[in-house]
Amino acid sequence: MSGLVGCVGKTRGTRWFKTDATKMLPSDERMSANLAVALSALERVAHRQLPFAVFSELEPKFKEAAATLSFDINNPVVKHGRTWASKIARIDGTQPVIFPPIDDAVYRTVTDALLRDRKLSFRYRRATSVAQYDMSPQALVDRAGVFYVVMWASTRPKTRYLFRLDRMLEALTIEEPAEHDSAFDLHTYINSEKAFNFFPEPDVELRLRVHSVSGAKPRAASEHMLNEFRLHDDQRIVYAPDRQSFELTAIVKPSVMLRQFLHSHADSIE
Repeated sequence: MSGLVGCVGKTRGTRWFKTDATKMLPSDERMSANLAVALSALERVAHRQLPFAVFSELEPKFKEAAATLSFDINNPVVKHGRTWASKIARIDGTQPVIFPPIDDAVYRTVTDALLRDRKLSFRYRRATSVAQYDMSPQALVDRAGVFYVVMWASTRPKTRYLFRLDRMLEALTIEEPAEHDSAFDLHTYINSEKAFNFFPEPDVELRLRVHSVSGAKPRAASEHMLNEFRLHDDQRIVYAPDRQSFELTAIVKPSVMLRQFLHSHADSIE
């Protein structure tokens, strides 16, 4: 219990301890082990998923969760909960890379403006220059580890813009209500407009012949990942009579990402 004790003393020959974290003493208010596991997981994954103001207010709870998982060693839930972080991982589907860092002050300002619906003034680094912008943040998107801010500016010819958060050098909240695009819906923007697919083109009907794979690691056509992951809700699969291949038809939006996906399966797709 050394982590909970702030002071040790003696009075008339009696040794006493003063605790700093009284909530950790057995009581009805003590955090449950399951809640501690959940908060520990939230702290790991939500560092860039919550506004800075919200995340910082949770810091005392995160510390209490850590103390809970190190305190009650006889509780089996605590015992197993302490090791949960070492038993789960998330892997992106692309080549692992080290992403450029995001400035904490910029993240704090951007998420604060987004949370409170305020305009932003920011300096942005492009390939060969630095530009200044005043715009209204609409949304924050994590695309496989790279964060983008969707901005709106009714005074510009293109009203909706994407900015990478790591390229923002400075940001300042303008204490004016943010402008909003009444037609903007984040999920439609991502799923229908394919804004994050890079150079998307108009929808087409894609037809693929998917074959079984031989060699060192043979794989039947029925084991192909396109039997499990769909390119579109309307995707249709028709097997050849010998079951060695199938024809897949789906409505897709051609893009850099789609072509990279098809090339990555060049040994089984035509």
